[in-house]
Amino acid sequence: HIAKHINTQTPRVIDAIPMNNRVFFVMTRIPGEPLSGKLGTMSEEERTRLASDLKRFFDQLRALPPPSSGPQICGIGGGPFICYRIKSHFIGPFDTEPDFYRYLYDYSHLPWQDHLRQFCQKVHSRQHRICLTHNDLVQHNILVDSDNRFAGLIDWECAAWLPDYWEYTRAYYQYPQFDKWVQLLKGVFGTWPDELDAEMEMWKYNDPW
Repeated sequence: HIAKHINTQTPRVIDAIPMNNRVFFVMTRIPGEPLSGKLGTMSEEERTRLASDLKRFFDQLRALPPPSSGPQICGIGGGPFICYRIKSHFIGPFDTEPDFYRYLYDYSHLPWQDHLRQFCQKVHSRQHRICLTHNDLVQHNILVDSDNRFAGLIDWECAAWLPDYWEYTRAYYQYPQFDKWVQLLKGVFGTWPDELDAEMEMWKYNDPW
């Protein structure tokens, strides 16, 4: 689906091998090196250029129309999905965005002081655009070429239809103290201060590991 509509390299599945109650995919390899080994030494100009590359890619991805029927928050095929920000097992699908938030509240076991409840509910009462989301945007899944330009994105098994801010907050969750990563994300997605604040409150009470 993604390879058909997005102008970038994505891995192609060659075979699926069931083994020990799991399925292993044999896929094509995309040329490039993980960003995790390069971001710290890239120049500001290279980081700015990479942010522009990534923005073009994600603008295409996020422009794909969501399914016209069925669950609103779901895996790319309409079923359950995995999000390592929440837990390491399948969740959903959820008929509506509010259903998704109710699940997050329950699963996070928030103490729900009045101010916290009111703040999160206010943020989540906004109607967000539902976008196709990679949902595992970490540095080792972003590949760059020898010139530190964007070469491709791998590990799509968590891809899902999620609120438009989720790609940003989910990626922020992984490396919140790495300033170069945070600045790169802002260059790609802009900022979502209220949604990020609400997420950070829930992170205090929910660790999927």
